Amino acid sequence: MGHKFVSSAPRLLKEVDWLISEGWLVDTLGLGKNSPSNGTHISVRLPGPLMRYGAYLLRNTQLRFSLLYGNHLPSNFESKLAGYDLLVVHEPAFTPWKDLRSVAKSTGGKGIHVDLHENHVDTLSRNLIEKIAFESYRRWELSQLKSFISDLAPMSTVSSVSPWISERFESFLGTEVSTIRNAPKHLVADPSSLDIENIQLVHHGVGTTHRGIEQSIFAMRSLPARYTLNFHLVSGPIYMLKVRLLSLILGVKKRVVFHDPVATAEISSCMNKYDIALIVIPPITENERHAFPNKFFESIQAGLAIMTGPNPLMSKIVSASNLGFVLKGWKSKDIVAGLLNTSAAEIRLYKENTQVVSKEFCSDADRNVFIDAVARHSC
Repeated sequence: MGHKFVSSAPRLLKEVDWLISEGWLVDTLGLGKNSPSNGTHISVRLPGPLMRYGAYLLRNTQLRFSLLYGNHLPSNFESKLAGYDLLVVHEPAFTPWKDLRSVAKSTGGKGIHVDLHENHVDTLSRNLIEKIAFESYRRWELSQLKSFISDLAPMSTVSSVSPWISERFESFLGTEVSTIRNAPKHLVADPSSLDIENIQLVHHGVGTTHRGIEQSIFAMRSLPARYTLNFHLVSGPIYMLKVRLLSLILGVKKRVVFHDPVATAEISSCMNKYDIALIVIPPITENERHAFPNKFFESIQAGLAIMTGPNPLMSKIVSASNLGFVLKGWKSKDIVAGLLNTSAAEIRLYKENTQVVSKEFCSDADRNVFIDAVARHSC
């Protein structure tokens, strides 16, 4: 269960697939009307924008939870929840739900696994407006998560997306947190051949600020005509209009191509035709500084050279395995310098190296960590 759209949340989709492959019948509870599970989907309605924005103004955290989630969750659902052999709870959003908390207390954690996607221990606010709107609620939600985890002792199993985030949660929650990376299935495919006169850059994923998208477009002004920047973004119409206008105003519209988003299962194979993945995530918060995103692993599976900023987790892997180049910073001038100082021979080598390590950075090992955690609940 989770507060994201079940049919399009890559991490949730993988875990559903893993459970089904182990013989589980999987029901899902979350946003959206559809689910790829082999069981029943219980749809949670997303509150309308007026109610959602109104809830952000409330100081009463319990009322805010009710408006955002609680009022939209199934009522009198405790007996139904208690009837499952396993509950996989994604993120802290639903942990204040009284029915879920009652089941956690009654079972001592047996049959409940919590999977955390983001670092909620440190602030997620990127500016003053977000701090005013979200910070007090984040702290309350975090306290709800901690008390929820305490109810799961001694059978608690918790996972997160990266070693750094797992360590942050272990320290805060006082329990072991395993790491299940956001890596996709292994793709058996050769890297595409490089045309030095037609170098294809790509950025894919969620389209929003603080992800290096605008910096990449600015960089195109200073790059030779042989570079083309491709976007596969999942975003709303306002942001898409903003970045399209930016490419037009900067005079690079012909070399910045906006493609349709790609289905999760097809991302790596679609990205395979490009040359260099731009994964430039400015460290607005600690969560972003230590980013370990889906796109990093998908780009490795696609056989792309990786260009990333000096974010510790990604840069360590890129440098150790010679998968690409680590920029000195996250500005457009850093992107330009990184690209212009990289030869065609180096790009080809980086692409070959990502293929060499692709088995190490696929979901096989992560699947085993998740299934091992689930197995603890069936003992």
